[in-house]
Amino acid sequence: MTTKILEIRDSMTLIAALAIQMTTADETQRYYLHRNGYTPHNPIIVVMKLSDQKATADPYEWPSLTGYTRTMAVAHEWIQAHFDELRDGDVVDVEFIMGSTVKPKVSERLEGF
Repeated sequence: MTTKILEIRDSMTLIAALAIQMTTADETQRYYLHRNGYTPHNPIIVVMKLSDQKATADPYEWPSLTGYTRTMAVAHEWIQAHFDELRDGDVVDVEFIMGSTVKPKVSERLEGF
C-alpha cells in the first residue's frame, strides 16, 4: 500500500490527511484487501483526516462523516484522480480545483504559521 500525507486547503481551512492507495504486491495484504473488496484493477484511495481519524474510501460519504458537503468530498475525488502525481506534503486546494481562485495555495508548512 502506498501512503501520502497531504494538506487539504479550502477557504479558511487546513486539514492534514493521510491518503492510502489500497493496492499491494504483498500476498498476505493482497488476500485481505481482496476479501474486503479492494482489487488491484481499480485502486481505491482511502482518505483519513489526521485530526480525528475519520476515514472513508467513498468521497460521497464525507458529508455524513463530517456534516460538511464540500471540502473533503471535492478533495477526495481529486486525490483519487491524481494520486500518482501527488507527493507527501502537497496541497490539495479545493478553491483552486473548483475554479474559485486562479492560483493554488502554498503549503502552510512552507509559509510558517
